[in-house]
Amino acid sequence: MRLIFLAVASGLLHLSAAQTIYDIWQTTWDRSKLLTRTSDPLVNFVTKGAIGDANIVVNDGTVYQQMDGFGATLITDGAATAGFGVLRLNLGASDFSAKGKYGNSTSGDDLQGIIEIAYSFDDKSGDTTLSSFSLDNAPSYLWSVLKDIYSINPKIKLYVLPWSPPAWMKSGGTMSGGELQAQYNDAQYLFKTVQQLSARGFPVYAINPQNEPQNSNPTYPTTKMSASQEAAIGQALRPLLNNNGFSSVKIIGFEHNWDNAGGYPIDLLETFHNAYPNKEIYFTECTGSFGSDWWSDIKWTMDNTAIGAPQHWARTALEWNFASDESGGPTFPGTDSCKSPACRAIVTVKSDGSYELNQEFYSLAQASRAIVPKDPGGPIGQRIGVTVGGNLSWALRVNAFVTKRSNSADWNRYSIVVLNWNDNSSSSWNPQPVKATIEFRGVQTMENGRSCLSTNTVYATSRDSNQTSFRYDSALVVGGVAAKLSRELQLPRSLGYGSYKESNKAATFPLQLLGWDVDAINTVQFSNHSGYRSHGGSKTDKAQLIDIFTILEKNEFTQTDALLSDAGYVPGAEALSALADFATHLKAKNPNLLFVLDPVMGDDGKMYVANDVLPVYRDRLLPLATVITPNWFEVELMTQIHLASQDSIRSALRSLHFDHGVRNVVVTSVIVREGSRLSDEVTAAGLRAGSSYSSDGLTNSIDLNDEYILCIASSAHDDPSIAPAVYALAVPRIKGYFSGVGDLFSALVMAHFHQAQHSNTSSLSLTAGSMSSLSSAASRALHTTHAVLRRTQQHALTLAAQSSDDPSSSNAYTDDELDSKEPLRRVRRMRTRELRIIQSRDDILAFEAENGSVENMRAWEGFWGN
Repeated sequence: MRLIFLAVASGLLHLSAAQTIYDIWQTTWDRSKLLTRTSDPLVNFVTKGAIGDANIVVNDGTVYQQMDGFGATLITDGAATAGFGVLRLNLGASDFSAKGKYGNSTSGDDLQGIIEIAYSFDDKSGDTTLSSFSLDNAPSYLWSVLKDIYSINPKIKLYVLPWSPPAWMKSGGTMSGGELQAQYNDAQYLFKTVQQLSARGFPVYAINPQNEPQNSNPTYPTTKMSASQEAAIGQALRPLLNNNGFSSVKIIGFEHNWDNAGGYPIDLLETFHNAYPNKEIYFTECTGSFGSDWWSDIKWTMDNTAIGAPQHWARTALEWNFASDESGGPTFPGTDSCKSPACRAIVTVKSDGSYELNQEFYSLAQASRAIVPKDPGGPIGQRIGVTVGGNLSWALRVNAFVTKRSNSADWNRYSIVVLNWNDNSSSSWNPQPVKATIEFRGVQTMENGRSCLSTNTVYATSRDSNQTSFRYDSALVVGGVAAKLSRELQLPRSLGYGSYKESNKAATFPLQLLGWDVDAINTVQFSNHSGYRSHGGSKTDKAQLIDIFTILEKNEFTQTDALLSDAGYVPGAEALSALADFATHLKAKNPNLLFVLDPVMGDDGKMYVANDVLPVYRDRLLPLATVITPNWFEVELMTQIHLASQDSIRSALRSLHFDHGVRNVVVTSVIVREGSRLSDEVTAAGLRAGSSYSSDGLTNSIDLNDEYILCIASSAHDDPSIAPAVYALAVPRIKGYFSGVGDLFSALVMAHFHQAQHSNTSSLSLTAGSMSSLSSAASRALHTTHAVLRRTQQHALTLAAQSSDDPSSSNAYTDDELDSKEPLRRVRRMRTRELRIIQSRDDILAFEAENGSVENMRAWEGFWGN
């Protein structure tokens, strides 16, 4: 078997060859990394040049079979699984069933009796009407394990098949060995299985009449069944399924075991595909064995199963057992199956209750990374063309896949799985790095050679769009950030309006990281944040802004689909009016413009801007905005309502929605103090965050329990008679002053809201779907912002520990007094308050790279009362 390194590049390709592979996972030959995300430097695509010792050329113009996924079989007594896409389930007893029906009689009604402990779903002799059919014949824990699996992955493909029909249908009256008697056709039995599994919440993806139909082993449940018998069963089963609502269930025939994996099976697969190119092929069972070499197992599994099977048209690559004990059991009593050596499952469950992930787990798990859906419930990967050239082409085994998107406007994911088996010798198992180039659509990247198997992923437009550009979004930042979708290139672009460097830095880098090409236009150009001891710079007046907007229009930068504006950074009412005119112009050109408006007028009871800004903001900009992201103080300024309870928040949201015409509101931060009325209301509504917002990693000097930050997302419906949908989450407050938090949060809301909107609907008009889009975007933005703040606070504490500025020390002096004695101390304190944006790259990318796990905001039940 072999080693996998997974590199998932989440959409940072630029047209001029700036594609980046930023997410790399590895499993190495020496086990120093096991499905581990690396911190390797970014790998960029550049203009095509000299090739490496191996040259991988991906050709997405050549498309092969759709994949179903990688996985294994959940045997009756196996109770663990991995997050794979396909689950194979035996119907009734198998060679790995340790428990069954015990009886004391060998009479007709209980042929199992004391003879054997095998079971089917109908063990009543001669029950041709299947009146005694019951899935409850299986051990009860089988169904609890299945429920657990479906709770984790409700989209898993369930593939079912029996090792034997009921004993009374067979010659010899036993499930172990024998043949299906000529007078019986178990199509009705199989249909009832599909029907009852579906009724229990386990929809069947595919069914096979018989496992290993040429195997008649008398030591465990098996059945010999001819091809003509299977065909007759299939012909009877198909109309039963079709006429009862199961037309989508596939029927797979003649699944038989194989040997000599590199020999005749390959010829057979190719011969079958060439004869029946529209028929599907499934690789359904293989197993490792105890006592073998770890790295050679990795290489073998990757060569023959994870890479090899799809290259010979298989839609699945499945291992045998998901889980077994340390001796490869439990097994059917008396069976000679999987003995000397014992078969090894993907997971070994030890006697002390711990478990070990085996080499087959890492092989299939890394291969799965190339094909898992990018969107929840979306399409799975499809194999595409790839070749390997160069003087070391033999050292790499490669497969390539494309994963399409739920929304055809989104960029496809292109992945390659690469095994490096450039070993010095078969005894040392020390693969040497291979300097390889990867070519895709005319650009190229150089890999410095990894001693493992890797999966590399990039995002690009569909080849069907007749474009060869990679994905990039572009953003022009002016006083905030605006987003543009370039019609001719179909590439999201962003216009923005920012101020001094904190605003643009906090908003620009995260957007760039998420695939936006950002152009920054500062409406206030300061040397640094005004909180420093010294600062200087200039403001952009109305005439200058109008001039900038005019030039943007001439250069067609205003063909935009989204606008993010930190309006409060615009200096003065006149300049703010110019921004309102510009936003009105953009809305006239594009009625579906996504306009995210961050007020940035003040915080903590203090205004940052002149009083004359508020009327322009409230009367002109609010009605234009699609989403606004004010903090608690800015909500109070706009509504003149003090936020101290659910009633006051309800009144403020009603004012914003219905008095000011704002469709989507995200109140970024309402401070909730323990013991307050609002605290009791938040707790009663179940809005407190769970363990995902714990203080793990922070020092004890930070008390996260006495204050919370309540984030609220509220969406008005198209139908005004329907109350706005209100979601909220209260997260621990990380104390301290940090610059650029609101800018970061608003930029993330825009990016995730834009993505969610275009995944759900092609229009930005508010629907029930866009309500969930807002809460989803706010949840992701909140989770990422909180992670950045924690990282920044930890950095501040580390710096404090290295100086006399320890914030936990009991010192009688105030900050101002200490700053006056040591002027540079204020500079040091301000530096610790600048967000650790660059260092938080992985936190920002988590959702784009499919690694993100977020605690979603919760519906505020009863918010609007009766």
